[in-house]
Amino acid sequence: MPRRHCSHKETGDMETQRLIQGLCSELQHPEAASACVKKLVVENWLDKADDLRYVPPTRLEGWGMPLKMVNELYEYLADEDATKAINSANSFVRYNVRPFTDLLNPRGLVAVLKDDALKRQKPDEWAARKLQRAFRRRQQQRLQDLARPPADDVVSEWLDGHDFSRRSDKDAEERRMGRADAALKKHLTSFVRVWRERRRQESMAGGAGHLTVVGARTVKNLQSPHCTLSIVGSRSLKTTVTIGGDEPESAAEATRRVGVQAGDAIELEVWDKDQGGKKTEVLGKAMLRVKQEHFLRGEWADDLPLSFPSSRLSLRKATVQVRIESIHAAGARIGELPGDPLKGIEAALARLHKGRPKHCPVTELMYRLGSELKREDHEITPLVHRLVTLNWLEEVRDLELAEDRHWERWGFPEKLVVLIKAELLERSEETFFKGWENVTSSMTNGLTSIFTWT
Repeated sequence: MPRRHCSHKETGDMETQRLIQGLCSELQHPEAASACVKKLVVENWLDKADDLRYVPPTRLEGWGMPLKMVNELYEYLADEDATKAINSANSFVRYNVRPFTDLLNPRGLVAVLKDDALKRQKPDEWAARKLQRAFRRRQQQRLQDLARPPADDVVSEWLDGHDFSRRSDKDAEERRMGRADAALKKHLTSFVRVWRERRRQESMAGGAGHLTVVGARTVKNLQSPHCTLSIVGSRSLKTTVTIGGDEPESAAEATRRVGVQAGDAIELEVWDKDQGGKKTEVLGKAMLRVKQEHFLRGEWADDLPLSFPSSRLSLRKATVQVRIESIHAAGARIGELPGDPLKGIEAALARLHKGRPKHCPVTELMYRLGSELKREDHEITPLVHRLVTLNWLEEVRDLELAEDRHWERWGFPEKLVVLIKAELLERSEETFFKGWENVTSSMTNGLTSIFTWT
C-alpha cells in the first residue's frame, strides 16, 4: 500500500481531524469530512488519531462511516505501526547490536582497550590524537572531493549541443503543427467525453418528472394564499396548492407534487382572499415551459418572477418557488433505501448527495446485473446508492470489502449478492492467470537470453 500524503506526522501526535480530512480528500469525498469529524471528535472525543486504534471496525460501521473509509483508515494505522516497528528495529541494531559486534573483532577490541587506557592515563594526549584523527578525516574528504570532476563538466557530458541550437524554419513549423495536433486531439477527446456523458444523462433522465410548488417569496400580509397550476398543451390539468408568506413552508405541510413532462407549458397563478375572507384576487402570474434540461441533474429548482403583481405585494421582487424532480431521481431518493434505516454519518452523506449515483465501475456493474435479472433501473438505483454514495465502493475490487453481514444489513436481494460474488471470483481468477502468464513469459525470456549468450 503506498504511503499516505497525510503520514508526515507520527500517528500518536496527529489529530483525528487532520487524518480524516486527508483521507477524505484522497478518496475524492472532501465534503464528507465534516460529518466524520463531528461523529468521531465532537460526539465521541476521539481527538488523537492514536485513539482510533481502540475502536473496533464494527463500531465505526455502526456509526455510518463508509466501508471504504473504514478500510483505508485501518490500513493507514497498520502502515504507521509497521513503519514504527522498522524504525525501532533499526535503532536497536544501531545502538545495541553494532557496538557488541565490534567488540567481537579482536583487532577492534584491542583498539578500544588501548583508547580507553590512554584516555584514563593521558587525557591531554588522548584528546590531541582524537582531534588529529578528525582533522585527517576531514583532509581526506577534501582530497576526494577535489578528485571528482567538476559539476559543470558532468552536466556538459549529459547535454546535447542540439538542445541549445536554433531550429530551422521547417523544424519549427513541424514542431508547432505537432503541438497543435496534440492540443486539438486533447480538446476533441474532452468534448467527446462530455458529450457522451450528457447523452447518458439525457437517456437516464427521460422527459418526465414531478413539479412541486415550494412557496412564494416576498408576499406579505396575505390571508390564505394559494397557487393554481394549469398545464396547457396536449393534456390539461388544474390543481391548487396552499403556500405561505416570505419563506417557503415545509414540504410536509404545504407542497403538492404534480406530474409533468417535457414540452408542457405551465401557468401558475398566485391567489389570496381579501381582508374579509370572502373574495379572492390574483396577486401574480408566472409561466414555465418544461424542457429536457430540467431533468438532467435529477432535480431543478428556481424562483419564477410574478408578472402583473397586485398593489398588495411588497416593493421587492415577488416570486414563486418551484422544483422539478426527474422521475428516475424520485425513485432514487437516498431516504428510501432498503435495509437498515440511515443514521449518523450515513444520514449526513444522504443529505449532501443530490441526483443519481456517481458514474463509476461499480455503478456500471450493478446496472448490468440488474439488466440480466430483468429489473428496472429504479429498482437498482437505491442499491447503487448503498454501495457508491454511502460506502464509497467505486471500484469493482472494493466490493471484496463487503461481507455477508453487510449485504444483509443493506437489504440486498440474495440472487444479486450471488451474482456479485461470482463476478468478483471471475475477475480474481483472470487476474491470477494474467499474473501467472507474465511470470512464465519472464522466465522463458530469461532462459532464452541465457542460452543465446552461451
